[in-house]
Amino acid sequence: MLNCLINMVCSTMFSTVGNFSLGNAVPSLSPYVAIGFLVAVSVLTGVVIHLYRAKQQLSRQIEAEKVRCENHSSLLRMLVGEADYESREREIEMINRLVAAIEFRDIETASHIARVAQYSRLIAKNIFPEDSPMPGLIFLGASLHDIGKIGISDEILSKPFPLNSTEFRQMKEHSRIGYEILKESSSPIIQMGAVISLTHHERYDGTGYPEGLKGTQIPIAGRIVAVADFFDALVSPRVYKQAWPVDKALGITRKLAGTDFDPQCVDAFFADIDSVLKIIQQNTNYAYSHTQAVG
Repeated sequence: MLNCLINMVCSTMFSTVGNFSLGNAVPSLSPYVAIGFLVAVSVLTGVVIHLYRAKQQLSRQIEAEKVRCENHSSLLRMLVGEADYESREREIEMINRLVAAIEFRDIETASHIARVAQYSRLIAKNIFPEDSPMPGLIFLGASLHDIGKIGISDEILSKPFPLNSTEFRQMKEHSRIGYEILKESSSPIIQMGAVISLTHHERYDGTGYPEGLKGTQIPIAGRIVAVADFFDALVSPRVYKQAWPVDKALGITRKLAGTDFDPQCVDAFFADIDSVLKIIQQNTNYAYSHTQAVG
């Protein structure tokens, strides 16, 4: 189309200039008119090219957005089937609103939630079969893992120093609060969020909270999110600490396999370390330098 437009403009230009050279125009004006016409054609050609390129760029953006929407729709259809697609869309919207509610209370928690969901999906993909819906379901459920912090006071959430024992006991209640908020839902996604909220601070050796569950007593989703949540907490800055260097955080996470964390989940986390680093690089809140001091 662009070539046709340029050819048309050029043909018109040369035809008109030829007419001028043949003396068909007023002799005293024809050189000036010809020059003016050439300038106008040049400008017009530039405008046509600019509009064409803008149209092509817009088309590419539209196609990319279509792919993004199709991928989102495919995930939901895979999880719940075509019949429940619209109702699950509403559930996704509700999850987004709940996360937004946390953001009003604590912006750090809101961004932390998004990253933990990404890490959790990555771990799940390396545990479950390729055609399993669990990675997508855990990704969505993990978005609600800290929803219970809605019930924690601002003084504790924003305290610029480590919590004392009394404050820490109150903070630990966010696991139960989140579970109580979500547990009555009939939605598989929200049910997954309830399980994750309650169990993501349990530890593989039974030293976690709130129930002190041990080993496979902890649901697999809780064991997965426990690794993701711990690692992100280390490499993220907080009001009371600096971010840990990534290599040190990775070393600590690996060391705690078998005590704090399910070794299978830790192995799955390290199986795709390039994707882990990519998630880190995509988030500017992280201190990616390996030389930064530990707070």
